[in-house]
Amino acid sequence: MLKIDTIVDWILTERCNLNCYYCLQNADTRKAECGPVDYSFVKNLDKSVLFHLTGGEPFLVPNLSDLCNTLVSKGQHISMNTNLTLPVSQFAKEVRPDRFLFINASVHYPYRKLHMEPFMRHYRQLQEAGFFVYATVVMVPNDFECIADFIRQYQRQGLILLPKLMRGVERGQRYPDAYSNEQNSIMKELVTSSIENMSPDDR
Repeated sequence: MLKIDTIVDWILTERCNLNCYYCLQNADTRKAECGPVDYSFVKNLDKSVLFHLTGGEPFLVPNLSDLCNTLVSKGQHISMNTNLTLPVSQFAKEVRPDRFLFINASVHYPYRKLHMEPFMRHYRQLQEAGFFVYATVVMVPNDFECIADFIRQYQRQGLILLPKLMRGVERGQRYPDAYSNEQNSIMKELVTSSIENMSPDDR
């Protein structure tokens, strides 16, 4: 049985290579410098920790593989958020997947609706290397129906793709409270259909 004493959300960098208007992160910080992360404190840990690596975009961090391998070698667990726009093949070769609980790959529909091939390639590379990967897409109210159809399309291709609530203001309405009953029902249906694509262990 998995034993974790503490969960840590670790913002590795505020830098991001995308500029999504609905992101909770302040737009000015996305241009921040991104250097190696100092993880020297890990050697002194005496607890079992789940490090949830996020950003910004973690794959911009130059020593990401070293960081992950050090955490794994110290018996810690990892999960990660990524937009999966950057190459992952080297990471997939270098990092052990056995203590990675999941990689959440964010599909940003405004950028991806016509360019899913690189995302799918990176998704499969991580999956084939033994990582449990699932994808999420923010249900931007402006594009809600198109995004729902987009999710169905890629679920049929075997992608584990889940709707994600937008948090913020769109056209003077505050979300997620402003989603309609019909929209909430559609999101529930999309979650159910995505779960059907998972193995019992992944569920």
